[in-house]
Amino acid sequence: MEGRKRAAVPLLALLFGLAAAGLSFLAYVKRIKVEDVSVDKQGVCIYPSSTAAFAIAIIATLFILIHQILITSGTACFCCGRKFPCNFCGIISFILFILSWISFVITFTGLVSSAIFNDKSLLVSKNDRITSGRKEECLMANETLFLGAAIWCVITMFFTLSSYATLMCARRRKDHDIPRNNFGA
Repeated sequence: MEGRKRAAVPLLALLFGLAAAGLSFLAYVKRIKVEDVSVDKQGVCIYPSSTAAFAIAIIATLFILIHQILITSGTACFCCGRKFPCNFCGIISFILFILSWISFVITFTGLVSSAIFNDKSLLVSKNDRITSGRKEECLMANETLFLGAAIWCVITMFFTLSSYATLMCARRRKDHDIPRNNFGA
């Protein structure tokens, strides 16, 4: 039963991570682009509806959050549950775990930011006027923000799954260690 749980956690996390990465790239494709914006006679930027990219980015954010929670609970947070294995694999796993949380924060922030910046109703007032009449001057979300969030989603998956795998290796090695008695025999 324990083996099934150990296999189910990374498998579920992988599925949620892949879904988050796929949705992140889809949100990048569905974002508002310069060619989608128009300018009226008064110089006001008119943005199309951006609900698709906004919703996709929010769902991707939730999926990467579930991914991180699954791996964190599977590793017992490195602070609760079993005793931490102090061997090479355990230390590498802990470093990867810390890196996974750093990359998760970057991913989460990037996805939320890209969703917000793509929804012009949240940021742009009705008086968003430009003087030249060129739609290139309208306020647009930086496309590298979308693409960066999608790439960081993949990086987060790598760190979390690597951390889980090395921790399971460390625990297996610890479980197979030969106990020594107090007399050096």
